[in-house]
Amino acid sequence: ILIKGVFVVFFILLIIWLFPKVPNMKPFYSNVFRENISYMQDAAESYFTDDKMPKNVGDSVEITLGEMIDKNIILPFVDKDGKECDTKASYVQIVKNNDDYTMTVNLVCPSEKNTLKKTLACHTYCENCDKKSVAVEYQYRQPVTTNKTELSCPKGGTLKDGMCYVYENKTYKALEKTTGGALYCNSGDTLKDGKCIKTTTYTANTASNGSYYSCNGYDKLSGSTCTTTKEVEVALRTSTTTSYEQVTDYKYGFYTTKVGLDGYSCDYDFVTKDQCSTCKATRQYYYNCQRTRNVAVENTESSCPVGSYSKNGKCYKSISTTYEATLVSNGTHLYCNGNDTRNGNTCTHTETYAASKKDTKVSYSCPNGGDLKDKNCVVNTLKESYKATSTTKKVTTYNYKWSQEETLTGWVKTGKTREITK
Repeated sequence: ILIKGVFVVFFILLIIWLFPKVPNMKPFYSNVFRENISYMQDAAESYFTDDKMPKNVGDSVEITLGEMIDKNIILPFVDKDGKECDTKASYVQIVKNNDDYTMTVNLVCPSEKNTLKKTLACHTYCENCDKKSVAVEYQYRQPVTTNKTELSCPKGGTLKDGMCYVYENKTYKALEKTTGGALYCNSGDTLKDGKCIKTTTYTANTASNGSYYSCNGYDKLSGSTCTTTKEVEVALRTSTTTSYEQVTDYKYGFYTTKVGLDGYSCDYDFVTKDQCSTCKATRQYYYNCQRTRNVAVENTESSCPVGSYSKNGKCYKSISTTYEATLVSNGTHLYCNGNDTRNGNTCTHTETYAASKKDTKVSYSCPNGGDLKDKNCVVNTLKESYKATSTTKKVTTYNYKWSQEETLTGWVKTGKTREITK
């Protein structure tokens, strides 16, 4: 045994002497990995034809080593230690850029892993890359049915907060007010006591061979008596009168109890909380009240005192005195028609007519509120309220989308199409 041992040691020493250095195997191992990753790259370039390349800038496509083996576009391989590489972590990815593509080959093996990138030029994978392609998209529609609850007022009225409110119009006479209205007469006529006096003259009639009475100047003859009239200015009188207009006030709303409003007559209608979403208490009363009252309206007027008349914006009063007429016997005398007055050989005829009003303005107002319409005031008041009727019905709406697919499950084409630039 000792001799055999000596021979073994001698043999080992002889080998070490004959082969002083062991060959470096690292280049061999590295070449195995380079061939494997190049093998994946070549297989991916053959697999990714134009129809499998990403269409839009920034899009990417990817295939794993396991998928490449399953599709039989590459044969299984091992690393330098004879172990299989990771079929899921190893992949090939292609990303579309503006003018070309970037291919990334990532190989992960137990003993080594690395990544290889390559730019795929346009001339290899497509034609006319500098030109934009156009794709057709179809519009699809999909119905969506939902339940919708609607509130309505079957008896009419205005819908608010789940309640229906029925209003009615009440009318009262509007307050009339007249402003302006200065009195005036036709040109040349005289305004007196609110009337216009028009005078015309003509030549007096002549009578011969008789007796007659005569007065001085424009004095008026009546029988054997003459009347002379003198015009005296008097002060303007200002008076204030008070009239009363009947006005109706309204109040209505919700209240927690039956309220007593001073001077108002009220009607009550009990409602519950579910009939009035704005009521804070469980029990509520709706009240509708009104009252009628007299409102004093003062009117200030300026006028001439009794027995006087207005002339040129002033007031005048006529003061008459009488005296006995002069009797003229057996001579020629002049006379006028009817009650016309004579002055010498001229007669004056006087006519009166109603004066006109200048710049008269009549306005109407509603002191108790409401809208003015045809000299009347219309007040909109609440007549009754009731809970709105709730109705649930199905409503169909549609969702829309665009797609390049010829058919989509659950969607229907609308017939509209569009072209997009790829």
